[in-house]
Amino acid sequence: MNMKRRRALGVLVIVALAVGVALPGIWWMNRTSTSVGSLARFEQTASGGRQVRPVPALPTNIAVHSGRVEDAPVGATAPVAIRVDDIGVDAPVRSVGQESNGEMEIPESVAEIGWYRPGAMPGRPGSAVLAGHVDSRSQGRGAFFRLSELQPGARITVTDTRRAEHQFEVVARRQFPKQQLPADLFATTGEPRLTLITCGGVFDNAASSYRDNIVVYAVAV
Repeated sequence: MNMKRRRALGVLVIVALAVGVALPGIWWMNRTSTSVGSLARFEQTASGGRQVRPVPALPTNIAVHSGRVEDAPVGATAPVAIRVDDIGVDAPVRSVGQESNGEMEIPESVAEIGWYRPGAMPGRPGSAVLAGHVDSRSQGRGAFFRLSELQPGARITVTDTRRAEHQFEVVARRQFPKQQLPADLFATTGEPRLTLITCGGVFDNAASSYRDNIVVYAVAV
């Protein structure tokens, strides 16, 4: 199914990152994930630091269609790449915003990751959100296909437009029903943190979507 035709489905869920119908085969039917790690360090960093701007409006959904790269502020520092060696991620990052209906944009290519531009910048105060597809029937495995395997202690490197590298350490991984994704993941206060999001859990054939979201929490190191 063409991703640009799936706007209606995106309205019904918090995060809809699995594209249309998932890849054929057995492995996608039940991408389960148990919670691991402690949120203590993530929550401690959230309570510190200073707010650098008003809290932006939070996206009501995360869509599955193309992010508008041209919306990125000209000359502004932005993440351009993410590397997670433990799960084989080495992917470009595009700046995305919101659609008029409140959906967070996501790059059309499953090989790319979307950074929520109205929120925090990686390496600066707040929780920077990077979201990506898990898979696609037409494109194959997404950049975050193995996100549900990421363990505490793993290192994440985010490179920005200045070629500066921001290092983060994974502290926890959680799985949430799509309607229960915590709003504080998009906070713009506290010390620098990183939140990675994709789909997971059981694949719902009727809805052509995974039922849950996989969330990885990381703190700056």
